[in-house]
Amino acid sequence: SASTYYLNAAPSSFADVTALLRAHGVDLENNRFLILQGEVEQIAMMAPKAPTSHDTGLLEYLEDIIGTNRYVDGIAAAGEALLVASEVRASVLNRVKIVEREKVALEDSKNDAVAFLKTKKKIADKKAALFQAHVEDAEESLRVLAEKKEAKAADMLAKQAELDALEEQMKGSEAQYKDKKSEFDELAKGLEKCKAEFLAFERKDIKLQEDIKHLAANKKKTSGALEKEMRKSEQILADIEKVTAEKDVLDSQFAPVTQKLQKAEEKVNAIMNEVHGSTQVIRSQVEEKQKSLLPLTERVNTVESALELLKSELALSEKKLQAPQQELTAAQEKLSSLKEEHARASQECGRLQGLVKTEKDRVSSTTADHKKLVEEIRLRTAEAMELRGKVEEARTSSDVSQSRGAVEKALSKAQSNGELSGIHGRLGDLGSIDDKFDRAIGAAAGGSLNNIVVDTAENAQKCVEYLKKHDVGRSTFIILQKLEYLRSQMKENPAGGATRLFDLIQMDSRYGPAFFYAVGNTLVAGNLEDGRRLAFQPTRRNRVVTLMGELIDTSGAMTGGGGAAPAGGLGKNVPLDQSGRKELAKNEKLLEELQQSIQCMKNQLPGLEAAMNQGLETVDLHASELKRKSLALDSLASQIADIRSQLPSLQAAATSAGKNSNNTQLKELSKKIQLKDSELSKAKSACEGLQAEVAALQEQILEVGGAKLKKAKAGAAAMKDEVDLMTHSIDKCSLKLASLQASAKKSTELRRNLETEIQQHETDLKRTKDEYKQLEKTAEGVLTEFKDMEGRHEEKSSEIKELQKTFEAARKSLSKARGSAQEFKNQIDDINRAIDEAARKKEGYQSALQESQQEIDSLVDIIVKVPHNGDESGDDMTVDAESHTRSNKPSLEKEIERLEREAQSMRPNLQAIDDYLIKEEEFSSRFKELEEETEKRDAARKEHDSLVKQRHEEFMDGFTTITKKLKEMYQMITQGGDAELELVDSLDPFSEGVIFSVRPPKKSWKNISNLSGGEKTLSSLALVGRTKRILSEAFFLT
Repeated sequence: SASTYYLNAAPSSFADVTALLRAHGVDLENNRFLILQGEVEQIAMMAPKAPTSHDTGLLEYLEDIIGTNRYVDGIAAAGEALLVASEVRASVLNRVKIVEREKVALEDSKNDAVAFLKTKKKIADKKAALFQAHVEDAEESLRVLAEKKEAKAADMLAKQAELDALEEQMKGSEAQYKDKKSEFDELAKGLEKCKAEFLAFERKDIKLQEDIKHLAANKKKTSGALEKEMRKSEQILADIEKVTAEKDVLDSQFAPVTQKLQKAEEKVNAIMNEVHGSTQVIRSQVEEKQKSLLPLTERVNTVESALELLKSELALSEKKLQAPQQELTAAQEKLSSLKEEHARASQECGRLQGLVKTEKDRVSSTTADHKKLVEEIRLRTAEAMELRGKVEEARTSSDVSQSRGAVEKALSKAQSNGELSGIHGRLGDLGSIDDKFDRAIGAAAGGSLNNIVVDTAENAQKCVEYLKKHDVGRSTFIILQKLEYLRSQMKENPAGGATRLFDLIQMDSRYGPAFFYAVGNTLVAGNLEDGRRLAFQPTRRNRVVTLMGELIDTSGAMTGGGGAAPAGGLGKNVPLDQSGRKELAKNEKLLEELQQSIQCMKNQLPGLEAAMNQGLETVDLHASELKRKSLALDSLASQIADIRSQLPSLQAAATSAGKNSNNTQLKELSKKIQLKDSELSKAKSACEGLQAEVAALQEQILEVGGAKLKKAKAGAAAMKDEVDLMTHSIDKCSLKLASLQASAKKSTELRRNLETEIQQHETDLKRTKDEYKQLEKTAEGVLTEFKDMEGRHEEKSSEIKELQKTFEAARKSLSKARGSAQEFKNQIDDINRAIDEAARKKEGYQSALQESQQEIDSLVDIIVKVPHNGDESGDDMTVDAESHTRSNKPSLEKEIERLEREAQSMRPNLQAIDDYLIKEEEFSSRFKELEEETEKRDAARKEHDSLVKQRHEEFMDGFTTITKKLKEMYQMITQGGDAELELVDSLDPFSEGVIFSVRPPKKSWKNISNLSGGEKTLSSLALVGRTKRILSEAFFLT
């Protein structure tokens, strides 16, 4: 459906209607002219401040009404800009601080460099005066040189004596070392023997422990049998008491029953008396028969009792004869079981021995492979090091020849043509040194060996101009004339007998200052450990280089690493030809292949080492298990031997019992039983016949006596049966009692035997434990001896090490002494050459005086360019060489030496002056940049604070107005109520938000959320209506 719009009753469009409403101030974007039911309800549920930026709280609602929410994005952007500006300024400030620290850090180095330059100027001043004195006193110089020669010769003799003493000392140390080594080897053998004895004690210890366990088990088993037998004996005794009590009861009951029988018989007799006449004949017959029957009945009872006793005796005898056979059978069964267990244990030991052998073979194979691989790596590494040295030397030769070939060729050609003069050539070509010191001099001299040596500064200036003119290249020149001051330092002796690298160079004495300039007083050490010891002496520090080219400076800086130092090439660097370059390429390829092969082999090492370790662990595990199984096997063998030793006696006892099973006693018992059985049968037969006759006669009497007699007779017969039964029971109890008493006697004997056996077990157990304790004491003594020998072994080992150190120190001292002797010889040769050149030196000193003055002028030019502190006064920049005379020459030499030592100890960084000036300029630039960034930061902060302030002021103005109008509106609506808006944080209204508090009529103040539904609606409507009024909308729709 379509919407239709009218203005003043005339049709219109949506655009015209909206334009008209906007012209009258109606807010169509936020629709504030609408008062919606949902808006009114929502106000009551608003939080003081929205928890997130996507929600609306009371604070956001009021800001939207007031219009201060338009500042939110601007403040956030201004805050972000302020943060960025602060971070940029902090970064710039850090850079300023870094530059400032670097500048301050260079301050001392700059001051040291300036102090060094001033010291160098003082040295130059003193040298100028000294050169003047030397010119005036040339003959005095010849005399001094002659005296020095004599002194050096005397020192040479003393050094030779010292060398001879050191050789004798080294021989003594070697002999002492051999003696101690022999004692050490003997002690090591004793230690191994003691260790073997201790292991034997350990095996015996384990065996005794197993024996103790076995004896304890046997004791426990016998004790169990004893307890069982004691329970059985107790049961027998209980049965005896029971049977005795039962027999006593029967005996006590027998008399009354007998009396009853007697009465019954008397009753029968009374009846019989009544019929006495008619039954007299029959009764007489019965009495005769009964008289005849009585001994027969007694005989049957007697025979039965005797028969039962004989049978019981026979059963006991047979059981006693069967006991050895049962013991033999039990022993044989146990022996069979132990044999089976022994076979299984033996099989397991064999299996473990096989496993140990297999693992040992595998470990041996792996160890052999590992050793072979390590040796191969060592050989190939040595080969690679040698090849690397050749490659690097060839590369160095190639690089040097390429870089300086053109310059040297041009200068040599110019000197040949007469254009230049005073050129001696490359410094490295003017001397030579042993091959083993090649890398050492390469590291110590650095690039100085490639410098060009010339006579004077004028020669060097002409060479530089020539190179510039012909654009040949660049080079550094060493001026011999300017280095004459180093000759006094060249003759210094190093402390502690150390060897100077300079003293190992073979050269013409003319080039001594040049080589000393290159290497100075650098000492030579065999390795880095010795190098550190020489470098850091208690009283001074030395510059030290090792044979591998590792360099330790006096400042403590150390140069070195994984790669070898480049060779110095002293007297060896020659240009490579085409074949040399091919050889270099071939060696480089071989070196790369060799390094790859070494790395591949090194990669195999961890796997082999892991296999070795795992194999050794497996061998130890199997060996330990084998040792335990072997001990168990020995214990089983011991038990088998014990049982086998018992079998003959058990078999003899069983055989004897078997033979006795047919002995006379058993036969007699069996025969007696047979006779008694026969006798019992006959007695019963005779008794049964008479009993039948008596019964028949009595039946006749009963027939005569009638029912009364039968009844009395039946009662008497019943009582007679009861008496007979009781008599039989008493006899049976008597037989059972006799049998139980025999069993009790046997049980007592068996218990006594078991107790004896237990005592024997306890005796054996105590003896074994005593033996075990004695073994422990003996083993403890062996262990103490082992520890004592081990301690002495360690002491001897320490003595051997100390002797090795002493021997090595003696060897080093001898080597140093030999070097010192050679050094003295070289010094004497130098003095001889110096005497020969004394005449030439006079002219040289005059030239040196001129050069010293030039050096002074050069130093003055440098010093005046460096800024000084305000309290420093200008030094005297001139020198009057003519004012010095021969009289103060020694003081000048001492002053020069002192100043040179002072300058040498300074070790300044002359580059620090230029670095300091650069850092000062950089600091000024950075500080200016910091000021600019500070201004930007302050501007951003000002903008941010301004927006925050505007937002705060406008919000507080609107908030105050709304609060006031809200109070008026609510009071008007409720006629007695009150309402107001409160800031949670009055200092920062935007931090915690706004609370809407209401006091309905006649009620207390409450938060709007705690009101009833109607009160919430009325309060929200008052707020909405008042805020709409503040907005001055043209109309409202609800």
